[in-house]
Amino acid sequence: MIGTVNGLSATYGEKRNLLALLPVFPTVSYHLFRVQADGSMSLLRKASWFPDYQGDPIHLLFFSDSHVVADYITDMDIDASCSLMATNNFHGCLIISSIDTNECKLSLELGGRTRNNKLSR
Repeated sequence: MIGTVNGLSATYGEKRNLLALLPVFPTVSYHLFRVQADGSMSLLRKASWFPDYQGDPIHLLFFSDSHVVADYITDMDIDASCSLMATNNFHGCLIISSIDTNECKLSLELGGRTRNNKLSR
C-alpha cells in the first residue's frame, strides 16, 4: 500500500501505470484505474469480492447470534511486474489474484485459522 489518495487507501503499479483504490463503502475488493500521462484516470475494473473472504462485504452487515458479521479489505499491493494484486481482509484471508482477469491465484488463511488453502497456477 502506498498511502492514500483523497483519503482512500491506494497502491500504484508504476510499470503499467495502474492505480488501485479501496472503495469508501466496500462492495468490491478494489477499483483499478489506468493513469494517463496527463494525470487523468480511466476505470479498468471493479474487482469482484472473492468468496474465500469470510462474511459479507461491509455494506451487507447482518446479525448472527448477536454478533455483527462483516468483512472488508484492510491492505492491498500490486507486484513489481504489475500482473498480480494482493489483498488482505479483516479476518486475515490473503488473496493473490491476476490484475488482468481477477482470477484468484492464491487464497491463504492467516492468523492460525484453518481453511482449505489453495494455489492455482
